Amino acid sequence: MSSAEITRFDSLIRLDCGEIRIADAMELLGFQRRQVYRLLDRLRQEVSCPLLSGPSTMTVWTKEGTTNAFEEAQA
Repeated sequence: MSSAEITRFDSLIRLDCGEIRIADAMELLGFQRRQVYRLLDRLRQEVSCPLLSGPSTMTVWTKEGTTNAFEEAQA
């Protein structure tokens, strides 16, 4: 991930958590309101929060590929 992608991801997570307002996210990202909401929707679809979802949806990267934390704990 590039530093720009990390900054974008961090800004969207902070927006989703309520730490910043949509106007702040628009300024940080340099996007219009509609673009920020589209990115936020995509983030919510693609990324699951392991702290809220539990280990069955938390992704763990291994040498063999990816698995979820529950399967990894059973191995």
